[in-house]
Amino acid sequence: MKTILKFLTLCLVFLAIACTKDEPTATPTPTPTPTPTPVVVTKSSAKDITKFSFAALSPAVDATIDATAKTIKATLPAGTDATKLVPTITLSDKATVSPATGVVQDFSKEVSYTVTAEDASTVVWKVTVAVTPTPVSTKTIDGSNIPEVLEDLGDGVDYIVKTNISISGTKVITVKPGVKIQFEGGDVGFTVSGQAALKMIGTAAKPIILEGKVASTGSWKGVRLNSNNIENQWEYVTIRHAGGASDKAALWLNGINDPIRISLKNCSFTDNTGYGIFDADDFFAGNHFTGFENNIFTNNTKSALKIRPSEMNALDSKSSFANNGLKYIEVSQSAYESNIVINIRKIDVPYRITKLITLIDKMIINPGVTLEFSSDAGFNIGYNNKDASVVANGTAAEPIKLIGYIANTKGLWKGFDFQGGNPETSFTYCTIDGAGSIETNGCSGGRKAALTFGASPCGNYPGRGVVSNCTISNSGGYGIVFKTGDNVNLKDNTFKDNTKENIFNF
Repeated sequence: MKTILKFLTLCLVFLAIACTKDEPTATPTPTPTPTPTPVVVTKSSAKDITKFSFAALSPAVDATIDATAKTIKATLPAGTDATKLVPTITLSDKATVSPATGVVQDFSKEVSYTVTAEDASTVVWKVTVAVTPTPVSTKTIDGSNIPEVLEDLGDGVDYIVKTNISISGTKVITVKPGVKIQFEGGDVGFTVSGQAALKMIGTAAKPIILEGKVASTGSWKGVRLNSNNIENQWEYVTIRHAGGASDKAALWLNGINDPIRISLKNCSFTDNTGYGIFDADDFFAGNHFTGFENNIFTNNTKSALKIRPSEMNALDSKSSFANNGLKYIEVSQSAYESNIVINIRKIDVPYRITKLITLIDKMIINPGVTLEFSSDAGFNIGYNNKDASVVANGTAAEPIKLIGYIANTKGLWKGFDFQGGNPETSFTYCTIDGAGSIETNGCSGGRKAALTFGASPCGNYPGRGVVSNCTISNSGGYGIVFKTGDNVNLKDNTFKDNTKENIFNF
């Protein structure tokens, strides 16, 4: 029985093994191996100079870096030898520089540094060094010790003048760019006469300055000029705080011995008592300005200039005259007016005519000009001045204004009296207001008028000229006086509020 049971058990084991061999064995799915991500190393493109210093100096000096312009600038103490300097240079990470940091360089001229980034890209930096000028003591000018050349001694005041300095004979005093001169006292200044000259030519970057030691109007005299030397040339010169003593002007022109000659370009006359320029020459004729361009007159207690009619010829539209106590250029008659064509240009203020002026030659009044007239002032042309004329041709857009100094005041100024008969005389697009204050002389028939043509009562001196598109108003007498039959052409004019007839026939 036991034998049978063992046999059956073995059969069952073999049967189980057989069944197991028939079943398929499952194959496991392999896990994929991940592909490794490649590592990319980016090289730096940074190539800045982040600090540039001269550490060996005492104290050390750090330069100013302009990262946009790639420029480096340093200012070193006075006395530093710029030809042998050792810079310390700090760069962007992994950048290099040539020349290398710590290498001696000559910085008396511009030095270039090439910075190379890690990625081999480059940039050039420009380095400039300035050495502060060694300060020089201010020099005093007292009496006759003025040097022939006044040098720029450094920052600040270069010279102090303690007495009025006379520059005479044939002496030429030259003032270099950048010089600053202070004057101590109301009677202190420069007087230039004869063949002497004061030559002052500065630059826009280094102007020449003449000023009071006390920074207030009239604290020193100014410059009195009585010289015909053409070396009287001023450029980029500032005169301020002058007008002390009796002159009452920064520049006083007084031709006692010789006609005056001076050139003024890019000059400034500011904060002076009285006028910027006063022409007191009653002896010599002609335009005193051999040059006049782009000058500025501001904060003078009177007007920018007081001049003679011939100087109107010089004033230019680029100059500025407006910001002064009196808002006009004052024009008065000299004792001897010259035979000179006067060309009056439009400027930023009116011209104020203060006297009755006799013309000997041609006067041109350009579009946009305003002439204001004081009481009884005006212009005369005598019957023997055949070459004299007035050409006042404005435009509709820019009329010429010939008016009294008080607006809309009847009979304030004399007007124009033309006895010479020059046919060039012409008024177009002009406003003539407030004339006719006093009668013309006997050869013009003794009439008050804005415009008088001819001298018929004294003989055969006919009137000639043109008046068109003008407005004549507020005359104290007539608008226009001339003899019917004379060659006076009137066209398209307007007359308003004249005391007598608009047109009168001798």
